[in-house]
Amino acid sequence: MRFPMVMSRSGRPARGWLAVMVAVFGLLAGCIPQGNHTVSSFGAGGISPGLWRTLGGDTCSWVRRGANGTALSQGLAHTGPRSVQVDPSDGSFEQQGCLPFWQQPGPFATPLRDPFALTPFGEGDWMVNADVTSGWYYYAPGAPPGGTCRWTMVNGWHHVAGEVLQYGIRVGPGPMAVLIPAPHQGGNPGLIGFTSHGCGSWTPTNAIPALNYAGCPGPAVWDQLGWRPGQLWHGAGPPPGPECSEPPTDL
Repeated sequence: MRFPMVMSRSGRPARGWLAVMVAVFGLLAGCIPQGNHTVSSFGAGGISPGLWRTLGGDTCSWVRRGANGTALSQGLAHTGPRSVQVDPSDGSFEQQGCLPFWQQPGPFATPLRDPFALTPFGEGDWMVNADVTSGWYYYAPGAPPGGTCRWTMVNGWHHVAGEVLQYGIRVGPGPMAVLIPAPHQGGNPGLIGFTSHGCGSWTPTNAIPALNYAGCPGPAVWDQLGWRPGQLWHGAGPPPGPECSEPPTDL
């Protein structure tokens, strides 16, 4: 199929037309280019529901909206790969500053790193047992002066508080070490992802570190524990630290 070429007065292809063509071919190829896209179960004229991933970008941000235009969840500008679950009931999905998203599973789906590699990995959304391995400890240098390190372990990619199983927040510099638990280590049921913002690169090790920051119980397990931030701790193990009085944000 050939499309008519729209020319500008200078005789060059019109930029607006080129942008439309890039978006059309991106959608036909099973990718989400920049812009606002409707959600359709058939993928006709928009994007299909499902899990979408991108390598991100320094200014990558996105937002899921309901049929009435209300924002359901959003990802602020961070570096590193991003993962987003789009539901059939979503009205639209918009991304700006990101490399094209691909659908997972799909023709372009692939792990972003060897999950058993001992090489560091940086900021972003990582799939447990596809990109990173459960059952290992991970170190990070933490935030620079004046910054904040945030990480979460999640059971879904909608980026809402109810999916957070465990999280950590540390303001200012200071090393972090976390265990992404496997089932035999008391791993959280449904754990599928690890996210990190502002913490630096994480170095995996199968050795128990001298420093172990357990983090905070996430909203996904608050009812199970019978606990909320600011309440007395009645669970097993040490009580959550004072940093757990702040619920997870910037998901």
